Amino acid sequence: MAFQKPYVPIAKKRGFNPAPVAGNIPIYADSKVNSKVIVTAAYREFWDEQFDRCLNGYTTASLFIPGRYYFYLNFVVLQGLRGPTYPMYVDLDLEYYLLVEFVKKMHKMGIIAPKARRKGLSEKGQNILSHGIRFIEGYRGAITAGLDTYQVGLRKKFDSAQAKFHDELRLNVLKDNDKMYHIGYERKDPIGGFVDDGYGGRLSFETMYDDPKKLEGEYFHDVICEESGQYKLLGQVIESIKPALEFGSQMIGTFYIYGTGGNILSTCKDFKELWDASDILGLERFWVPGDRMHYPFFGNKHDEFDYDEDTGTKIDAIPNLRHLKPHERIGCEDIKAAKEDILKKRIKYSKLPNKRKLKEHNQNYPLTIEEAFTSGGSNNFNDEKIYSRLFDIEGAFDNYKPYILDWAYETDRDGVKKRRTPLEVIARPAKKGDPESHVIYVYQEPRKDMTDLDVGGIDGYNQDQTQTSSSLGAMVVMRQGNKVNLENEGIHRAEYPICLYYQRPARKEMFYENCLKISVWYGLKRNTMCNAEQDFVIDYYMKNEGRVYLSPRPKSYDSPKTQQVHKFGAKMTGYSKPLILGVIQSWVEDYVMFCAFVLILRDLLAYDEEYVGTDWDSVDALAYAKMRIDDMKTKPRKSSDMSDGTYDSPKWKYDENGNAILIEKEPEAKKIIRHGETLEGNGGWRPGYSYDEPETDHPKKTL
Repeated sequence: MAFQKPYVPIAKKRGFNPAPVAGNIPIYADSKVNSKVIVTAAYREFWDEQFDRCLNGYTTASLFIPGRYYFYLNFVVLQGLRGPTYPMYVDLDLEYYLLVEFVKKMHKMGIIAPKARRKGLSEKGQNILSHGIRFIEGYRGAITAGLDTYQVGLRKKFDSAQAKFHDELRLNVLKDNDKMYHIGYERKDPIGGFVDDGYGGRLSFETMYDDPKKLEGEYFHDVICEESGQYKLLGQVIESIKPALEFGSQMIGTFYIYGTGGNILSTCKDFKELWDASDILGLERFWVPGDRMHYPFFGNKHDEFDYDEDTGTKIDAIPNLRHLKPHERIGCEDIKAAKEDILKKRIKYSKLPNKRKLKEHNQNYPLTIEEAFTSGGSNNFNDEKIYSRLFDIEGAFDNYKPYILDWAYETDRDGVKKRRTPLEVIARPAKKGDPESHVIYVYQEPRKDMTDLDVGGIDGYNQDQTQTSSSLGAMVVMRQGNKVNLENEGIHRAEYPICLYYQRPARKEMFYENCLKISVWYGLKRNTMCNAEQDFVIDYYMKNEGRVYLSPRPKSYDSPKTQQVHKFGAKMTGYSKPLILGVIQSWVEDYVMFCAFVLILRDLLAYDEEYVGTDWDSVDALAYAKMRIDDMKTKPRKSSDMSDGTYDSPKWKYDENGNAILIEKEPEAKKIIRHGETLEGNGGWRPGYSYDEPETDHPKKTL
């Protein structure tokens, strides 16, 4: 069970004071004011009590403050825009330090924390080291980073904090250089030499850009992995250092792995993979969105009001906390108001012709974990256009609807129920109880009156589960609206995705079956291009009456000296992959503004051309569809075996449990389309089309 829960403000009781001595050391205990007090009992009692609180925690007004957090609030001086200042109490920080206590107690591997910018995790990290080196004998800690900038930056924060400690908490330093910070003192030995003595705490500082094994052979209580989104060898570093944090089968030491959203390199996949596998690895997740600890949107002593950037109007920053008394709302966060502020700025920046400001703001203040892991990948796609479309549609879930596809069955003369042949499917809106792994998302439904209008691509997989990839499977159906003139029927004059299936069910056969249902529903005969390298899906189609839907190998993507002999599907080879990436690049330029699926847009942003085992399956599925489109010898046209193309849409209503119920309607006489008449219908999303039975024998019917 995850430690972090949805945030609920903690109303404080009267008398709550988590920082009773921050900048307020009593005279009888302040040796800086009067050095003679150090021999008094009052002095010793005061500092004994403070050290006990730093070790064992402190309870104020019935709320427990962990020792590391008490140390941080009362004795660490931060350097910022307000000058030297003690930290403010905020509920988010309490959550974090309580999580540290939990991880230590349960011998978990550590904490992994994607975060918005300026949430103080670096300061909290250096504080953990500052605390450990003072209160744990023989303490060992480390600051690591993938880039020297981040390791040096955190080291500077650590050094700044050490310089501002009260005399009673200052340390005698034996060695202080770029690689080590070693405390203690020298003692004369019996033969006149000098040996190191004292608590013996030591910190190591390493940039692990080129060698993940620099800290092997040590032992550590705490290891900080700074800006893990820019940490190329993060996974190897953790594997190398992990034995140094273990005692037998137990984790004694702790990893602190965090990174800023929008600052995640496409070549640094380990951070995302560690997040995805956190349960297996024993890492506790701690997600810090932009609306947490977003100043001034929390109860604080400095300012609880904001100002409109355009009008200068004073705005209440904590309107949803005003029902609490001042002492009750200390450190409480108004995440609703903070989120509204972030979204308001997004809307404002979206009106700028250059979307760079909007992109940066969205990266700095992500509101969802998906946004935090969205970054520019190693590709040549136009990210300005992708971001522009993403910001236009994000949150507009009505763009597409969830559907479930079921096989149509019939009973034979022996009373045996079996699938209809040829295959048919029945589409219905997804209900609340339907398994998510079977849900497909539909922007526009099939056009049964058209042939070769829609083309599918599948990026499948051959294993039910794998420990080497967090990828899903994906199927994308593309509509060639740019090759027809049906804008008056809701079909855009563009090439765009109309259906997305992006899941990994418990069994791979379930994924294959749902893909086959999509091929049948959209009538993708010869128009389902599969990944031939993960070819089990091709085999499934062939064994389950789906051969007719498979696309032949796209020979236009074969190299001049190809040795490929497979009949169906396509392979991303050293020859074909650059070609198809160029095609996708052109598609982004021309048609990405017609993409209704947020997941595809996010995958486009994160796509890495150099990373073979890609986890951006929806883009690969789109690429396979594009390969079929480029290789086709035919154009979209009216189907020759259809009756009238008029769409008679059933109406659906939803009960109180979210279940879709068909509203019965009176049967209507079939309409005969006479020569010269046009078909009517809407290619845009409508909740479930039905089609009349063919009237192939009617002499007056034409299409």
